[in-house]
Amino acid sequence: GHLVVDTPPRFGFGGRRALLEEVVGLPGIQGRLRFAAAEHEDPEVMAALARGIDLEMLKCLADSGRHPAASQVVEDTGSYLGRGLAVLVNVLNPSLIVLCGPVLLLGERLTASIWEQVRSDVLPDFLMGLEIVRSSPCDAAPLVGAVGLVLRRELGLM
Repeated sequence: GHLVVDTPPRFGFGGRRALLEEVVGLPGIQGRLRFAAAEHEDPEVMAALARGIDLEMLKCLADSGRHPAASQVVEDTGSYLGRGLAVLVNVLNPSLIVLCGPVLLLGERLTASIWEQVRSDVLPDFLMGLEIVRSSPCDAAPLVGAVGLVLRRELGLM
C-alpha cells in the first residue's frame, strides 16, 4: 500500500491528497521548491531549478543560511517523512527504523525534521526505546529485506 498525505495548494499538487512518495521524491521536492522560491523571491534558487537542481545542491543551498526556500523545503520533506513514519510506529511499534535512499543526501536538517514530527505524532509509550538511524550509503538493507520476504512467502522459511 501507499501512504496518502494532505498537501497545501501551494505545493503544486492543487491541494489534493498525494502519495508520500510523490511529495518526498525528487520531482515533488523540485515542485515544492519552485513554489517556495517564488514565495521567497529567491532568484538563485530559481536559477538552480532551471539548471536541474539535485538533492546535494539543495542541501548546500539550505545549509548556506541564505535561502529560506531551500531550508523550508528540506524541513517540510522531513516533516512529511516523519508523518509517514509516525503512522507506522503507531501501528507497528517497532524499536528500530533504518532510513535509506537518496533523500538522505539532504542531511541532518532532514533528519532533525523527521524526528521532530515523529515526536509530535507518535504515542508517548511507543517513543520509548525507538531508534531512527540512517543507513550507510552502501547498506544492503533493502535487498536483505526483499530476500527475507521471498524466503518467507515463497519458500516458507524464516
